[in-house]
Amino acid sequence: MRTDLQLLGLMPDVDAVLAALAALDTLAQTYAGTSTEQQADPSFEEDAREQAVAIDGVISNLSLPLTIVFRGGGATANGVLLDADEDGVLARMARAAVVAQRPVWRLTEAPPASCWPAVARALNATQHGHAEPLQTVDAPGFERLPEPGSGDGAGLVEVGAALRVLASMDEIDEWLALGTRQPGWRQLSACVCRLSNALTTSPDATARALEIDTAPWTVSRRAVAATFRALAVMRNLGTSSLTEHAVAHTTLLLSARGLAERGARPLPEVAREVFEPLLAEDRTAPLPHPHRLRVITMVQQMADNPDPSSWRGVVRLVQLLYEVEAMRLPPGSEAQLTFGELLAWAAAEAGRKLDMPWVLALINTFGPAPVGARVSLADGRRGVVLSSRQGEPWKPVVLVERQVVTPDQPVRLV
Repeated sequence: MRTDLQLLGLMPDVDAVLAALAALDTLAQTYAGTSTEQQADPSFEEDAREQAVAIDGVISNLSLPLTIVFRGGGATANGVLLDADEDGVLARMARAAVVAQRPVWRLTEAPPASCWPAVARALNATQHGHAEPLQTVDAPGFERLPEPGSGDGAGLVEVGAALRVLASMDEIDEWLALGTRQPGWRQLSACVCRLSNALTTSPDATARALEIDTAPWTVSRRAVAATFRALAVMRNLGTSSLTEHAVAHTTLLLSARGLAERGARPLPEVAREVFEPLLAEDRTAPLPHPHRLRVITMVQQMADNPDPSSWRGVVRLVQLLYEVEAMRLPPGSEAQLTFGELLAWAAAEAGRKLDMPWVLALINTFGPAPVGARVSLADGRRGVVLSSRQGEPWKPVVLVERQVVTPDQPVRLV
């Protein structure tokens, strides 16, 4: 999935960053267990110089400026999560950065190859518990910054969340390609768990992976969006994980089966279609699981009562999220609505077609200016919401052309 952020060049080449860190770590490891006298040996110095030249070649492939933030046993590059590596490079680098109290590095220009042996020596010393070398080493274009605060925009994009979204969409596409066959419990549960983990890792990053994208709004993408919002609303309300996953499971199943290229089929019709296969699969299980019983009960309520106004409880949330994604691409129109526009539509329908308390719960969860919404700043500039700000629902972080802006005045939906 290519997001607008990737297209704008805000995402680095992850492979190139990992290669640079691995090359630097390799040089650092050459100093392990060596004395000062050994390091002064001409053959050792020559080997170090050759490795430094190799690092310089890798660094030249990076798009600068580049900010690397080490947290825990991993790191991010310009906000992009770097996947854990088998050789433990990121863990060693992160340990050194934390020991030295220099968890944030920024390359504003490519440092000369001659500086890398000093950096590598400092890294090796710091990996063994000595903080001073990495704190004092100096290299042109190489800055060591303090730990960022919560409001600095770090974590702009998180690859892990995007990959979980993509995997769920791919799985739904595979189901749809099978025609009438219904996805099984394990398949649905795996998707729900994947999205739940993405929500836990970073709600805004997951929302960005769904909303800020130039790709078409396919059935699978809309079904995943509805499921993610079911998880987020239930979690925001503090419900049990069992109830949270059951509501998300039901939302995913019905959305994947009922959403159309534009609009959607009537929800009671879709519920009747999936109800018997659900029961048939449940009869094969050794014991009825509480999660299965919750899902079957919700689907049965919709299947047995064609009038949505008679539905009660979390079933109305499932209906709300289904109708929202149906309106994303309204039938008989070329329109493609943002989630901000969909929230406005839901608010207008609250108390009539949609349940008022659940509409309010949805707005309270994602805010009035959610990720992906098009907004206008006080100075007239327009942009797209990237992330929310705690306690400032109308002052979200906004992408304006190529600039990330944190407005001091409320924004307006456009």
